[in-house]
Amino acid sequence: AKQGYRVAVVEEGLVGGTCVNRGCVPTKTLLHYVKAAKALAKLGLKIGMTLQHLLEEAKKVSEESRKGIEALLDSAGAVLEKCRGRLVSENMIACGEKKLEFNRLLLAPGSRPWTPKPFNVDGKVVLHVDDFFSLNNISASRIAIVGGGPAGIELAQALARTGVRVDLYEAMNTLLPTLPSEAGRIAKTMLKLEGVNVNVGKPVDKVEPCGESAILCAGGSCSRYDIIVCAVGRRPYTSWLKGTSVPLNNKGFIVVNERQEVVPGRVYAAGDATGDPMLAHKAIVESLVAAKSMMGKSTAKPWPIPVVVYTDPQIAYVAHPDKKAVRSVKLYWGYGLEARLRGYKPQLVFTKIGVDEEGKIVEALVVGPEAAQSITILSLAIRLGLRPEEVSATVFPHPSTAEQVYEAMLELLGESFNRV
Repeated sequence: AKQGYRVAVVEEGLVGGTCVNRGCVPTKTLLHYVKAAKALAKLGLKIGMTLQHLLEEAKKVSEESRKGIEALLDSAGAVLEKCRGRLVSENMIACGEKKLEFNRLLLAPGSRPWTPKPFNVDGKVVLHVDDFFSLNNISASRIAIVGGGPAGIELAQALARTGVRVDLYEAMNTLLPTLPSEAGRIAKTMLKLEGVNVNVGKPVDKVEPCGESAILCAGGSCSRYDIIVCAVGRRPYTSWLKGTSVPLNNKGFIVVNERQEVVPGRVYAAGDATGDPMLAHKAIVESLVAAKSMMGKSTAKPWPIPVVVYTDPQIAYVAHPDKKAVRSVKLYWGYGLEARLRGYKPQLVFTKIGVDEEGKIVEALVVGPEAAQSITILSLAIRLGLRPEEVSATVFPHPSTAEQVYEAMLELLGESFNRV
């Protein structure tokens, strides 16, 4: 719209989708507040906060973000159509009774939570993680979370810090099963230190409401909880596209090329509906690629895509899509960051970097405060094919968490001067 094109945005729900209203924004708001409360508690300052109060604050932040997006659309001259869109022809969308003709179409329908067969979701005591921030008058003291991916782990830590007893169940033998096993081990240690009861390799057999509470059965035993949250994954919201000209693969994802084109020159797609990983930052860059493609501009496929688990400390990982590390170093943090690292167990804060046969950086795992910032630097290094000596020639601010990237580069080169 800012380039002078006439743009209509069709949305039946809340503007901003999952990230703004049910995912990234409210979850990270909750994590921010409980982290701040823990830091103040170390100084002997106790803050009276209830889970319901924290949820209300998270909702306020989501609402502010949503209003900001609507204001940006309005200032750019884009028209927001509040309705459920249907693709009725190769150049027309039905929006309620209205018909919208288009020259270019971007599909970004996102994803929906997946409900496994053992789950009987009622939205009150058994609910999807998407619906957690919609709860009102919550006074739960015992909550079960099913799913050991980023969403389940982040929520488990946040709830534990509010005083809720949390049991986490993961069917696989490790948490964060899509990341290296070391990340899963770190996550398990982290949660146990918070008092979370972690159950891995324990598939859930049954989940159903029972009056004002819910029952969960796993491994031959059943337990009662105030609330059970399902965080076992998501599926692309593309069923409404079946029978149209939009191609879907066997997992229901929209098939796109490197320019995010579905039908070259006419239909494009971005975000969760185009494939894993289902991450907000992936959706953003794919949408920008699609927009440039629509305008006939040259584009470059964004890669690599880092994954960040926003726990405290954060867990961040990135890897080259095609190359493997043949050598790596693992450097524990400490020098220059003593104040910020107080309260963290030594084994929970480190930078691990791997290089390939050519000595180029191809993989990185960072665990620590602000790890998301460090992994961004390492993502750029991987994309540019940089070697440790090239990154270490950059001046990093001191003291900073990003400086630990510099220290790890020196370790790879055998030049570290801070290791004891």
